[in-house]
Amino acid sequence: MMITELKLKEKLQLYWKIWCELIWVSLNEINMSNEKDNSLWGQKGATLSNKTAQKEFNLKPTEIIEAIKSGKLQYRHNNLYGNPCFKLLRSEVENFVIEQYGSDYLNTQKHQAELSKINTEIRSLKRKISELEKRKQALLVTLNS
Repeated sequence: MMITELKLKEKLQLYWKIWCELIWVSLNEINMSNEKDNSLWGQKGATLSNKTAQKEFNLKPTEIIEAIKSGKLQYRHNNLYGNPCFKLLRSEVENFVIEQYGSDYLNTQKHQAELSKINTEIRSLKRKISELEKRKQALLVTLNS
């Protein structure tokens, strides 16, 4: 009886060791695949929200959802200031836009988005300049008196 219990205990320890090694190997494989996958997700400017994709590329929300369902776009759940949204890979969105509308459309949308950003910055700088001019005038008045 004692010998069979010892053999059973040894078998259980062996099974446990093998199981632990399998778990460790599978976890390492998951981490390796996530590192490759996360390399794009972590880069600055490589991702954008579904709302930004709608604005920049003039896409409809239904188009984005259909592309996600069909596997053309990868996504991750994200929250921006408490509002749920999808985080998308910019390169995949651009490829999707080229596939749907062509490269000319993509270039036009990129140029329009850049122009919009430039106009916003110009307006902001004009406001700052007017504030600085007012401050300059106030300082000149105090110096001259």
